Amino acid sequence: MKATRLFKMGSVAGDRVSLVSLLSAVGLLLIAVVLAGCSAPPVHPGLKWLHYEEPEVSREPVAFLFGNGAPGEVLTPIRAFVFAVDDKRVYNGADRWQVPIPLKPGTRLITVEVNRGSAYARVNLSLNAEAGRDYSIQFSSDLGRANSFCDFWIMDRITRAPVTKVQRGNVIR
Repeated sequence: MKATRLFKMGSVAGDRVSLVSLLSAVGLLLIAVVLAGCSAPPVHPGLKWLHYEEPEVSREPVAFLFGNGAPGEVLTPIRAFVFAVDDKRVYNGADRWQVPIPLKPGTRLITVEVNRGSAYARVNLSLNAEAGRDYSIQFSSDLGRANSFCDFWIMDRITRAPVTKVQRGNVIR
């Protein structure tokens, strides 16, 4: 008896309004979640010393370091990016692989990473960055095979010449 009574409580019009309200609320919640993912949360003040602070491009001469990858691969894209500069973590480096990272001129310790899904390799490269130059991370890998490796180097984007030694990193799964 109680079960049939529950079904008779609402009217058809009232049920439609409730369903529309529910779907609207769910839609707004999904939009909020998606938009929240687009903005980076602030770095905790106590941990600021761990993060790479990018130089202001408008105020000082800089070099730029670009990531590398295959943007067309939707399911598991492969991308190489700047993980750290001078042992300071680049915030959201993997998500910003297509955005050039400004570097102060001079010798910089660049930690680069390539990843695809949960597999990754990471190495340190020493780069003598020159103001006004653009550099690009390069890699060659047999990602996906047993005992995989990845060779990394950085090249000048204009001359296409390597500016670092090739470093090999083992792929970790």
